[in-house]
Amino acid sequence: MRTVSKVKRSRPVKSDLQVRREDAGLSMRDLAKYTGISHATLCRLEAGRPPDIRNALLLAKFYECTVENLFFQFATSPSKGARE
Repeated sequence: MRTVSKVKRSRPVKSDLQVRREDAGLSMRDLAKYTGISHATLCRLEAGRPPDIRNALLLAKFYECTVENLFFQFATSPSKGARE
C-alpha cells in the first residue's frame, strides 16, 4: 500500500486586476464606486471570470489602458525557433 504525502498548497496567485487595484491603493468597494461596476462583479472578475464588453471598457478607461493590455497577456519573447 502506497502512502500519499500531503501537498502543501501555496497561496493563490493574485489576478492582474487585483494587483492593479491594490497598486492604485483602492479597495474593491472604492473601485466599484469609481467605475459603477458592482462589488460582486469585481469579485468575479478578479477571480478570473471574463468580463462583458461594458465592464472591460469601464475598467480600461479607469486604468487608462487598452482592454487588451488589461485582460490579455501576450508573450514578450519570440517562441523557440522563431526568427527575430
